[in-house]
Amino acid sequence: MTRNICAQPALAKYAPEEWKPGPQYQSDEDLARLAGDIATTIFHPVGTTRMGRADDPMAVLDSQLRVRGIAGLRVVDAGAMPTITSGNTNSPTLMMAEMASQWIRGKRSAVEA
Repeated sequence: MTRNICAQPALAKYAPEEWKPGPQYQSDEDLARLAGDIATTIFHPVGTTRMGRADDPMAVLDSQLRVRGIAGLRVVDAGAMPTITSGNTNSPTLMMAEMASQWIRGKRSAVEA
């Protein structure tokens, strides 16, 4: 569809040039394969290191972002969020980092949080 749009006479004066995947790829099979190979997402992945209760088999972090079974290791990023927030993940991640810094320094317990 993008190729068809760029081939319209109204865009000719801009001389659009294809960079990816490249004009050498024409078949639907090639384009479908390349879409999976080079496509990216604008969404912010979460849940890759899910935080949760001890009985949650998908949770690898405890309530203080510590990796279960590995002493001294914490994950403090959006991966700890069990589900994505309704807005950008930046602010909640900063909040998590603030809390984690207090936990690491021993200034606040998870119960107080």
